[in-house]
Amino acid sequence: SSRRCRATSCIENFVFSCCAAGSCRGVRGGRFTDADGDVLTKAEARLRGICAMAKAFTDSFLTWEQLPDLTAKEVPSTGKSEEEIAKYTVDERLSEVERTVLYLNGGILLQQEHAINNLPSVIMARKRQAWDTIAPSLKAVLNKVDTDLQVKAAAALERIVEQRLLSVPDLQACLLPIVTRNINKERSDEEVGAWMRTMFALIPLLDKEVLLGEVVTLALSKGDVAGSQVSRTTCARLLGALSKRLSREDVERLIFKKAMAMCQDVDTAIRVAMAEQLLPIGEVVGGELVATQLLDELLELLNDEEQSVRGASLASLAGLVAAGVLP
Repeated sequence: SSRRCRATSCIENFVFSCCAAGSCRGVRGGRFTDADGDVLTKAEARLRGICAMAKAFTDSFLTWEQLPDLTAKEVPSTGKSEEEIAKYTVDERLSEVERTVLYLNGGILLQQEHAINNLPSVIMARKRQAWDTIAPSLKAVLNKVDTDLQVKAAAALERIVEQRLLSVPDLQACLLPIVTRNINKERSDEEVGAWMRTMFALIPLLDKEVLLGEVVTLALSKGDVAGSQVSRTTCARLLGALSKRLSREDVERLIFKKAMAMCQDVDTAIRVAMAEQLLPIGEVVGGELVATQLLDELLELLNDEEQSVRGASLASLAGLVAAGVLP
């Protein structure tokens, strides 16, 4: 067809152009000549043009000698070393208790977190036997872990208490020492708050002798005027929680005087915390002590310069009125 002829003509012209630019010397009388001036046929001119094109094409590539040495630098491996593989590999034959101890003792942070979060499930299955095996490793790891795992450990023990995964005597014997020890340490507000929630879950289950001998002692020891804000706040909150479990005589003898003194603390946070505890303390002591001593402190807190203190005091006053302690 005419289109194919025109296309063929264009290609031939291109080849002849390459020929003219490459192996042919020039054009004479419409014919191509070589370097010696000899006339070339159309086929010879076409062949030499193709050869010229091929040479120009191959010359644009690098030679073998010019190629970069790809073997000079070894590409680092992204795989794990045998030591790392061994560290992350756990024998599938291990029981849940054994695996928990393994993770707590020498596991990476992620494994320790898994072991702590999984404590309620492990204790549910094996009860006191599991606890006795795990407890030494748990106590050791709690001396080293950061705030996040401290909070998660306290929450795990709180779930064990709330779900009664151990008997009440076992909860008292096993968990109270760990909770008391961690409240006693100087920790951040977040950590102490988490351990306090576990203690609040425990207090309703503890024997009176344990409350008087251990928890009251803990509370009063945290209320030293030279102690930190976190420590004194802990004291105030424990006094309120303890008053709900103790008799009127015990509260009056052991708690009441300390509570009234803490209403005068120079730290706003302590006055707020103590104002919040005046309701449970007032409900227990009632009558004359409320009218002659507690009410005076409460009224003074109602006129405090800090709004947060006034708000906490007002809430306690309303609660005492609602409970019939105050007319």
